Amino acid sequence: MYKKILCAIDGSEHAQAAIDEAVELAKKEGAKLTFVMVNVATGGVRAPLTYRWDEPYVAETLAKARATAEQAGLSGVEAVEIKSQDAAAAVVEYADENEVDHIVTGTGDRSLVSRLGLGSFARAVSAKAHCSVMVAR
Repeated sequence: MYKKILCAIDGSEHAQAAIDEAVELAKKEGAKLTFVMVNVATGGVRAPLTYRWDEPYVAETLAKARATAEQAGLSGVEAVEIKSQDAAAAVVEYADENEVDHIVTGTGDRSLVSRLGLGSFARAVSAKAHCSVMVAR
């Protein structure tokens, strides 16, 4: 059913649930799996861009996700960092450009302040994606 699965991660606990679900689904479907980590940029215009995470953290987080998939028997797993000011839009754009047919993400920060002020990453991806989206808990 699925040929290309994208799993959006950020190194958090909810992302681990997404990794586990994506790995299991990729094994079941015989699908290609790609982990994507969006390093969100802030600033610009009059201030330099700064990113949420440093490069070692991003590399380590992506390597751990790939290792999880490989330990489960998957091969050819990709791990990609995207730098963007809009994480959800970056994930959806990557999925569109790479003909992904399923996206897996975690629930994200579920605090009231986050939901009211910033919205939900999973909700934004689900609303914008051209393909199915699984929100892992």
